[in-house]
Amino acid sequence: MKELWIIVGFLSMGLGALGIVLPILPTTPFFLITAYAFSKGSHRFSKWFHDRKFVRNYLTGMKMTRKKKWILNFFVDGLCIAYFVLLSNVWIRIVLVVIVVIKHYVFYKFVTVE
Repeated sequence: MKELWIIVGFLSMGLGALGIVLPILPTTPFFLITAYAFSKGSHRFSKWFHDRKFVRNYLTGMKMTRKKKWILNFFVDGLCIAYFVLLSNVWIRIVLVVIVVIKHYVFYKFVTVE
């Protein structure tokens, strides 16, 4: 089971690294998945991952003002609603709803207000 967590960690780390370069992939959620998977799979990989400088920029100091938090949520939810209305595929709509729910959970659970 630990090997599976390590594989998931490396896959999500690769997707997160691609997200730094490609704006279509979200970097932070993939790095959060990587941190979780490595913590479940191997203490050594978890420590190695958290010691990387580019990771510290994304996983530490997740703070913003309440106003920025509301503006960002309003903008992202607006885009998701627009896609929900424009696209008629039921599966894509389900994925959009799941993404919005997960985004709100992570955003309000882990991003602190200054």
